Amino acid sequence: MCRIDATGRMSLAILFVSGAFAVPALSAPVIIQQPAAQTVQIGSTATFSVVAPGAATYQWQRNGSNIASAVAPTYTTRALSAQNNGDRYGVTVSGGGVTISSSTAPLRVTGLSLIAGVVGRGWGAVDGPPGQTRFWAPYTLSADAAGYLYMGDWNTVRRLAPTGAVTTLAGESRTCSEVPGTGTTARFCFPLATLPIGNGDILMGDWRGLLWQITPAGTATMVTGAQFGCVSGLTGNASTFYVADMCLGNVLWRVQNGVTSAFATLSSMPGQVSQDGAGNLYVAEGTFIEKVSPTGVVTLLAGGPSPGHADGQGIAASFGCSAMQPSDEYLTAYNGAFGITTLTDGTSYVTDPCNHTVRKVSPTGVVTTFAGTAGQIGSADALGANARFWTPLGVAHDRQGNIYVSDEYNPNVRKITPAARVSTFSGAPVSWGTTDGPGPSARFNFNGVGGGVALDAAGTLYVSDKGNHTIRRVSPTKIVSTWAGSAGLTGVADGVGGTARFNYPAGIALDVAGTLFVADHYNHTIRSITSAGMVSTLSGTAGTPGTADGPVRQAQFAFPRAMAADSSGALYVSDVNGLRKISNGLVTTLERSTPSFDYSSVEGIAVDSAGLIYLTHVGYHSIYTMTQAGVRTLLAGGGCGGYGPNCFGRIDGPGNAARFMRLRALAIGNDGMVYVSDAYAGRVARVTPSGDVTTVVGDGQWPITSRLGPLPGRLAGGGPIAMLPGQPVSFIMTDGFENTILRVDLP
Repeated sequence: MCRIDATGRMSLAILFVSGAFAVPALSAPVIIQQPAAQTVQIGSTATFSVVAPGAATYQWQRNGSNIASAVAPTYTTRALSAQNNGDRYGVTVSGGGVTISSSTAPLRVTGLSLIAGVVGRGWGAVDGPPGQTRFWAPYTLSADAAGYLYMGDWNTVRRLAPTGAVTTLAGESRTCSEVPGTGTTARFCFPLATLPIGNGDILMGDWRGLLWQITPAGTATMVTGAQFGCVSGLTGNASTFYVADMCLGNVLWRVQNGVTSAFATLSSMPGQVSQDGAGNLYVAEGTFIEKVSPTGVVTLLAGGPSPGHADGQGIAASFGCSAMQPSDEYLTAYNGAFGITTLTDGTSYVTDPCNHTVRKVSPTGVVTTFAGTAGQIGSADALGANARFWTPLGVAHDRQGNIYVSDEYNPNVRKITPAARVSTFSGAPVSWGTTDGPGPSARFNFNGVGGGVALDAAGTLYVSDKGNHTIRRVSPTKIVSTWAGSAGLTGVADGVGGTARFNYPAGIALDVAGTLFVADHYNHTIRSITSAGMVSTLSGTAGTPGTADGPVRQAQFAFPRAMAADSSGALYVSDVNGLRKISNGLVTTLERSTPSFDYSSVEGIAVDSAGLIYLTHVGYHSIYTMTQAGVRTLLAGGGCGGYGPNCFGRIDGPGNAARFMRLRALAIGNDGMVYVSDAYAGRVARVTPSGDVTTVVGDGQWPITSRLGPLPGRLAGGGPIAMLPGQPVSFIMTDGFENTILRVDLP
């Protein structure tokens, strides 16, 4: 100890007590501030701290395991991912021979993350070099003398350079309206036809029957009001051009020096129109091609009234399919010949989208298959019949005789040489497939729609892979496997696993016992799958649509689509007939379809704990509630059809002031809110019980492709939702535009 001597100097004295040093006693540590729960965005760090007087050492733990070098009162994590959700952090402090542990603090990581598939390889809208470009719904193509291509792509007009590089001239993909302007300030509604008219200007015709003129700088002005029904094709020049009108009386119009007159009456609904060097017009009309002379005389060139894919001359040839490929109804391709381009000598090239081929038609009506093989879907670049397309639509040619095709569902632009060599000119095919395996290596074919998702109590996810005709399973560790059905094979067979067959399985739902139910859309049946993978038919007659209610074995369905289960195990199914309920072995109809409310357009169903039913209606862009007594009420949206601002849009707000674009599906969160995916708006919205709508995921901005990471993130599209247990709200969703499965964790 210290003491002061007589001189005032300090000296040190050592006190011996019982022959040993006397060490002052140290106090034990006390934690007066525990580590606190943290919520951060994906990619950020989190900092945990403790206040513990008397602590001499610290050791932090994550989920009970020591963290190397985490030995200070404060610990900051590395950049975090969705996998860190639910991690718990605590600390052990020691001092005075005493060691104590803190409470553990939970970590919440919010954001948008990937479970399976690959982001950025699907439908979207991205400008740039040919290998980086993305298209959303490439519909029409035309070519100018300089070799530039012009495309109507959803609500935009895009220009492709001779190199394949893409720029967007005008329009905004996620907005359907009619507003003159420049670039993205201009607004269109589904451009279906383009026509270069010189000096880099083009004419464009849209779904609402409007004609627009667009300059090379992207300035769009309206040439005519809604004079036509809907413009499906344009050909000619600046002074005289022809308008194929898909919606108004099968008319081919002529606009000459600004004066419009009916030029010819066609035999069927026209697709696109082209012109040869002699002034003859050629119109693709589904199952046949018609030729129109310069004086307006109409003759049949090739094809007939019956669909098919026969080569031959005149009426011996055929175009189209007896049954269209199921797809998103707003993107369903024309059945039969749709796109047409004609060389100066009268040789035409025609797209046959539902057969996935490009046909060649001679001036005398001899039809041959130029590229692709009927009924074979794919994206293969190859020669002639070995090439593969997926719903080819628009077609154009350059001065060298090369053919360009907008391949809608791949979606990209293909180039075909005069020798029928097919290559990808711009864009990249959708990353669709059937591959099982770890999440990022797995591939799906949701066909732009996606059927349904369901999550069991063990954390296993079930997905109806509609385009592959299978039910896929995703383990909690993100391993994807095919649980039932066989990829690419349709049928009605019951059985275990891969021996079973489906035909475009749509909505799915799990009951409280763990049985999975499937709305087997084109089989008109409801299927069940046990936990052991045994598939059986619960209700409906395979291949035979019907309306009958009654015992499940006798009842019938017609194109069942959305499905949900309530807490009692009752199932709710939308089909052409109405909203059906399956409970206690009986099928009943809660509300029948009517001309004013068609249940075949109900794509989302959810049921809350009180039995209140929620519905999304595709055609009316709205959300409804329904009681068990069948009383339906508008909850949010305009409650009307069409693409006008009163019905259609991406607007948050209360009740019927909110606007939606393409409502996929909905689910009820543990917070009592409804979460709905709006695919064409690229968002997920939260809807309160009173109908107030707020976007929680997806910024809706350009370029349109999913962007993972911090919220709001960006969605290419959006699909069915499965809620994860607990709070705050987390859910899993599919994106049919990119064939991915995503996870969303909200704050």
